Amino acid sequence: MQTKKYEVSIDKLRWRCDTNLFKFECTKDLSPLREFIGQDRAIRAVEFGLSMPNDGYNIYVAGLTGTGKTSMVSPLARGTKMVAIPRTPSISWSTASSRRLQIDSRVSMLRRRKRANNRI
Repeated sequence: MQTKKYEVSIDKLRWRCDTNLFKFECTKDLSPLREFIGQDRAIRAVEFGLSMPNDGYNIYVAGLTGTGKTSMVSPLARGTKMVAIPRTPSISWSTASSRRLQIDSRVSMLRRRKRANNRI
């Protein structure tokens, strides 16, 4: 296989931003943003969910830690009939261990049933 044609020269391996484009010396000099960049669709979805006229709807927000999920939903939810923003429940290690054993037991039972049904 001829790999020479796929080689990239060292000067093209790294892109450098022209710092003259910026009108600040350090990011500490910048004021914090007031809007969420690139989250228009997510904001519209949350606003739609909050605008539902009936009770009983939930809004599920997923994403990596520190990406601003709570920061986005909290101001939008303020002033609505939303009761609270739920948090992930925390349980003790012993309770979690016990629950895991229960779940493992049930999963094993379901697998046995499935194998038995497949033999029929």
